[in-house]
Amino acid sequence: MRSSVPLAGIRRAYATATRQRPSAAAWSFAGVNDAVRDIVLLGDPVLHKPCDPVYGDKKRGLAPLGGQDLAAIAHQLRSTAAHHNAFGLAAPQLGYLFRMFVMARDWSTLSDTHRATYEDYDVIVDPRVDSLCSNDKDVHVEQCLSVPGIQGVVARPNCLRASYYDLTACDAKQAPTERPRRTKRRVVRFAAQIFQHELDHLDGVLYMDRMEKGSEGLAIVPPRKGLPWSVS
Repeated sequence: MRSSVPLAGIRRAYATATRQRPSAAAWSFAGVNDAVRDIVLLGDPVLHKPCDPVYGDKKRGLAPLGGQDLAAIAHQLRSTAAHHNAFGLAAPQLGYLFRMFVMARDWSTLSDTHRATYEDYDVIVDPRVDSLCSNDKDVHVEQCLSVPGIQGVVARPNCLRASYYDLTACDAKQAPTERPRRTKRRVVRFAAQIFQHELDHLDGVLYMDRMEKGSEGLAIVPPRKGLPWSVS
């Protein structure tokens, strides 16, 4: 039986569970050979900081991220997500404060096989939700690689219209040379849950912050080797 625990208790339990954020020198990715990176855990302030747009913001004086750096982050995200059989993974979970994440293209197959590959992930850059298709919500149990051993019940809209830059074609050996056109997509059901979970990471929000106050849906769960997290 799973025992429900207070949210405050979870925060205290993981207050010291941190990972070292890459140094400023590492952001150039010079000499970085290991594509599977450590996951930033709850307790690290990077998880609660909003991310900067990849393609910059003239009003804020932010320059676009360089093509080689963008390709390197995308490569690390896909490699690390596949290593953990994750449905998705966001840049701040690797310590990079940029608005990008990866998500499994076919979450249903991943649920059945529990085996993800590098090619299974789309690279989503500077995403946003443009509108909701309806006011209906689905309730799912969510987990997060940054909060290991915990799961919680979260209700999210089950149909949305999203837009983003699709950088799936780029990898460590093929850096993007120009900004692509924005992709518009209708995202439904569990894919919508994954999309919103990862988008929250880019705004410094964890799924626990989306749970209703006083919710008893937060529980400690035993680790299950080889199975994917609900969302990551």
